[in-house]
Amino acid sequence: MRIRSMLTCALLLIIPVATPVAAEANQAGTASTCTVGLDALHYSGGAGGVIFKGRATCPGDTTMLFFGSLWRCPVRIDGGIPADWLNQGCVLVGDNNSERPMAAGRQETFYVPDVGKPGGTGGPWWNGWGAFRLKDQPPAEAVEIRTAPLEYTT
Repeated sequence: MRIRSMLTCALLLIIPVATPVAAEANQAGTASTCTVGLDALHYSGGAGGVIFKGRATCPGDTTMLFFGSLWRCPVRIDGGIPADWLNQGCVLVGDNNSERPMAAGRQETFYVPDVGKPGGTGGPWWNGWGAFRLKDQPPAEAVEIRTAPLEYTT
């Protein structure tokens, strides 16, 4: 099994996924840091297929937007974004686009595909993509952390 993941920050800073990413945000006039990251793609017996999870923790109460997608691909594709994968024959098999209130210090988990949906089956290659964004930031100051891609083979 081969798993690879990269984090891409909104400022186009690319960092290997060894540790979660911290997103600086200004909430109610004070600086705070949310920590976000994606777990590796893996088989889940509960979901009956391939899934991955996004995780976020914020020190203050806020609202997190999460956008995640799971793709089945006919060939190995290193890097890129979902539009690239679609052009190379990949098929979207699950997603999670959600908004969740974040309680101070509590970790929230976002499943892709969303809870209650089956995991991906078949293969041979899988890619996952996810992005986190704080809802309560003005658009010009929005903090967005992108995490992409994750890769898994069956």
